[in-house]
Amino acid sequence: MIELTAVFRGFAALLIVAIFASCGGKDESPKSSTASLVTMRYGGHEVSFEPTYTRFATFKKDLILKDSDIVKKDERVAAVVHRIYLANYDLQLTDPTRQDHRLIDAEGQYRIEIQIEADKVAEEDSQLQVGEYVYKDQPFNRVSYVFLSYLKEEKDRSENLQGSEFGGRVIIKAVTETEIEGEIDVFDKNEFVKGTFKARRLNR
Repeated sequence: MIELTAVFRGFAALLIVAIFASCGGKDESPKSSTASLVTMRYGGHEVSFEPTYTRFATFKKDLILKDSDIVKKDERVAAVVHRIYLANYDLQLTDPTRQDHRLIDAEGQYRIEIQIEADKVAEEDSQLQVGEYVYKDQPFNRVSYVFLSYLKEEKDRSENLQGSEFGGRVIIKAVTETEIEGEIDVFDKNEFVKGTFKARRLNR
């Protein structure tokens, strides 16, 4: 009877160890499978990184659609824009209208900035809409630009995908009051950006 009890105790101990081991495996797997990854090519280089700082903001601004708009501010067209930031360092962004984010200051730091224009009649506090966005020559309901930023000669350097060669799309898959989820696959003759992302509303 004593020997049988010892056998049952040993079996119970092994069972408890197995349960803890299986629980530990389940905790880690979702983290690795849900991590977003972005790949971009710039200046002949191709890199992949996980965005650790992801934010988006909605505000109204005047668009510069032609060269004369740079000087003649009264000719600019007002539009509601949604700006998305994906970076692997802390941008410390507070006001997207002033672009007051922290600049890149080390090798291996990258930043992607995406601007999407809303419909012409959109209110200033309107949400980004689920759907597919592409670059177009005419304003409203389009991807305005995509900037790729990296360190070059110890300075923050940005490149804009060229409008005349711009291809691909940005897909917004889900939108809530505080978060968006999407996919980007855009390119021009020399650069590209592709990957998935989630971004939280700035200051929320």
